[in-house]
Amino acid sequence: TWNWITEIKHIHEGKSFVDEQRKGPYKFWYHYHEIEEVPGGTKIIDTVHYEIPFSIIGKLMHKFYIKNKLNEIFDYRSEIFLKILNNSGN
Repeated sequence: TWNWITEIKHIHEGKSFVDEQRKGPYKFWYHYHEIEEVPGGTKIIDTVHYEIPFSIIGKLMHKFYIKNKLNEIFDYRSEIFLKILNNSGN
C-alpha cells in the first residue's frame, strides 16, 4: 500500500471542494468535487486532473492498469453511495 496524504482545500460549503495530493503515488493529483441539488436528490460531479510519474513506464502503466483502476474506484464509490442513500430511509 502507498501512504497517500491529501489536503482538502477550496471548500464552498454545500457547493464544492478540492482534494490535492501532498504525498502519494501520483506526480500531481487535483480532484474537484461539485455538489449539485437536482430534482429528487443530489448529484456529485468529479473532475480529476492527475499526472503519472515515471515517464514512459508510467504511461504504459496508465494505459494498462491505472486508468482502469481509477474507473473501478469511482464506480465502487458510486455503488456504495447508492447503497448508503437507499438504506438511509429505513
